[in-house]
Amino acid sequence: MQSENMTGKVVIATLKSWCFISGLSVFAAFIATIIFITTSGHQIHYAMSLLLALCCQYYCWRIWLDCRYFQILNLYPEKSAEFDQALLLIFNKTPQPKTLNDRIQGALRLLKRAAIGLFLQLGLVFLFILVR
Repeated sequence: MQSENMTGKVVIATLKSWCFISGLSVFAAFIATIIFITTSGHQIHYAMSLLLALCCQYYCWRIWLDCRYFQILNLYPEKSAEFDQALLLIFNKTPQPKTLNDRIQGALRLLKRAAIGLFLQLGLVFLFILVR
């Protein structure tokens, strides 16, 4: 029990890095917008950068949500079945009982996708700067 509680706390702390990813993504979108306004052309680079920013923000929202869910599960680890039922009511999907490890792996997969989206977005912004 104590080990699961510590694991939950570490996972929550890791997932809270969504703030950093989201902030950098918004900053990159802001820089891309400034470059787009001050130069002509490059609509494709700008559109791709904004699309990646939207994807990144979506994943950050999902991570934020998972972070909140893990906090609830950490408080009431014995109520995992009730938690799944609550998600069924909210999202109207068939509940699939998941272990804590499955939930952690899914949340970390979202974090990796957000980080990859951010790196791709930053790469596009740097490319945008180089070709202007």
